[in-house]
Amino acid sequence: MIARKISTSNLLKCAIFGEDPNWGRVVASAGAAGIVFNPDKTDVYLGGIKALSCGAIDKSYDKEKARKFFKQKDVTIKVNLNSGKALARAWTCDFSKEYVAINSEYST
Repeated sequence: MIARKISTSNLLKCAIFGEDPNWGRVVASAGAAGIVFNPDKTDVYLGGIKALSCGAIDKSYDKEKARKFFKQKDVTIKVNLNSGKALARAWTCDFSKEYVAINSEYST
Protein backbone atom coordinates (compact mmCIF):
# COMPACT_ATOMS: atom_id res chain seq x y z
CA MET A 1 0.00 0.00 0.00
CA ILE A 2 2.87 2.37 0.75
CA ALA A 3 4.61 1.66 -2.57
CA ARG A 4 1.33 2.26 -4.39
CA LYS A 5 0.68 5.53 -2.55
CA ILE A 6 4.17 6.79 -3.35
CA SER A 7 3.91 5.79 -7.00
CA THR A 8 0.57 7.55 -7.47
CA SER A 9 1.51 10.78 -5.70
CA ASN A 10 0.85 13.69 -8.04
CA LEU A 11 3.29 15.87 -6.09
CA LEU A 12 6.04 13.27 -6.45
CA LYS A 13 5.29 12.87 -10.17
CA CYS A 14 5.68 16.64 -10.54
CA ALA A 15 8.97 16.52 -8.62
CA ILE A 16 10.28 13.80 -10.92
CA PHE A 17 9.23 15.75 -14.00
CA GLY A 18 10.81 18.89 -12.57
CA GLU A 19 14.02 16.99 -11.76
CA ASP A 20 13.64 17.95 -8.11
CA PRO A 21 14.99 15.27 -5.71
CA ASN A 22 12.39 16.06 -3.08
CA TRP A 23 12.64 13.15 -0.65
CA GLY A 24 10.07 14.89 1.56
CA ARG A 25 7.37 14.14 -1.01
CA VAL A 26 8.34 10.47 -0.86
CA VAL A 27 8.03 10.33 2.93
CA ALA A 28 4.82 12.39 2.94
CA SER A 29 3.28 9.96 0.44
CA ALA A 30 4.34 7.00 2.56
CA GLY A 31 2.75 8.62 5.59
CA ALA A 32 -0.48 9.22 3.68
CA ALA A 33 -0.86 5.49 2.92
CA GLY A 34 -2.63 4.80 6.21
CA ILE A 35 -0.10 2.17 7.29
CA VAL A 36 1.53 2.42 10.69
CA PHE A 37 5.32 2.67 10.52
CA ASN A 38 8.03 4.53 12.39
CA PRO A 39 9.37 7.40 10.28
CA ASP A 40 12.38 7.60 12.61
CA LYS A 41 13.52 4.21 11.26
CA THR A 42 12.90 5.04 7.60
CA ASP A 43 15.62 5.24 4.95
CA VAL A 44 15.06 6.75 1.49
CA TYR A 45 17.34 6.23 -1.50
CA LEU A 46 17.10 8.30 -4.67
CA GLY A 47 18.85 5.93 -7.03
CA GLY A 48 21.98 4.88 -5.19
CA ILE A 49 22.03 8.08 -3.15
CA LYS A 50 20.92 7.78 0.45
CA ALA A 51 18.84 10.86 1.16
CA LEU A 52 17.21 9.91 4.45
CA SER A 53 18.74 7.76 7.17
CA CYS A 54 16.67 6.75 10.19
CA GLY A 55 14.26 9.60 9.55
CA ALA A 56 16.90 12.32 9.21
CA ILE A 57 18.81 13.74 6.24
CA ASP A 58 21.77 11.47 5.62
CA LYS A 59 25.08 13.18 6.37
CA SER A 60 26.46 12.18 2.97
CA TYR A 61 23.39 13.37 1.03
CA ASP A 62 24.36 15.54 -1.93
CA LYS A 63 21.31 17.25 -3.43
CA GLU A 64 23.14 18.16 -6.65
CA LYS A 65 24.13 14.52 -7.26
CA ALA A 66 20.53 13.53 -6.60
CA ARG A 67 19.34 16.23 -9.02
CA LYS A 68 21.58 14.73 -11.73
CA PHE A 69 20.03 11.35 -11.03
CA PHE A 70 16.54 12.86 -11.47
CA LYS A 71 17.56 14.01 -14.96
CA GLN A 72 17.78 10.38 -16.10
CA LYS A 73 15.03 8.70 -18.06
CA ASP A 74 14.42 6.10 -15.33
CA VAL A 75 14.30 7.17 -11.70
CA THR A 76 14.45 4.57 -8.94
CA ILE A 77 13.30 5.45 -5.44
CA LYS A 78 13.76 2.98 -2.61
CA VAL A 79 12.09 3.29 0.78
CA ASN A 80 13.20 1.01 3.59
CA LEU A 81 10.91 1.15 6.61
CA ASN A 82 13.34 -1.07 8.55
CA SER A 83 10.42 -2.82 10.20
CA GLY A 84 10.10 -6.28 8.67
CA LYS A 85 10.78 -8.54 5.73
CA ALA A 86 7.96 -7.53 3.37
CA LEU A 87 8.82 -6.18 -0.06
CA ALA A 88 6.77 -4.24 -2.57
CA ARG A 89 7.56 -2.74 -5.95
CA ALA A 90 5.56 -0.23 -7.96
CA TRP A 91 6.09 1.48 -11.30
CA THR A 92 4.77 4.86 -12.32
CA CYS A 93 5.42 7.73 -14.68
CA ASP A 94 5.85 11.45 -14.25
CA PHE A 95 3.63 14.16 -15.64
CA SER A 96 4.72 15.91 -18.79
CA LYS A 97 3.79 19.40 -19.95
CA GLU A 98 1.86 17.77 -22.77
CA TYR A 99 -0.15 15.61 -20.35
CA VAL A 100 -1.11 18.60 -18.23
CA ALA A 101 -1.96 20.67 -21.32
CA ILE A 102 -4.13 17.94 -22.86
CA ASN A 103 -6.03 17.36 -19.62
CA SER A 104 -6.57 21.05 -18.92
CA GLU A 105 -7.78 22.08 -22.38
CA TYR A 106 -11.10 20.32 -22.49
CA SER A 107 -14.29 20.75 -20.55
CA THR A 108 -16.91 18.21 -19.55
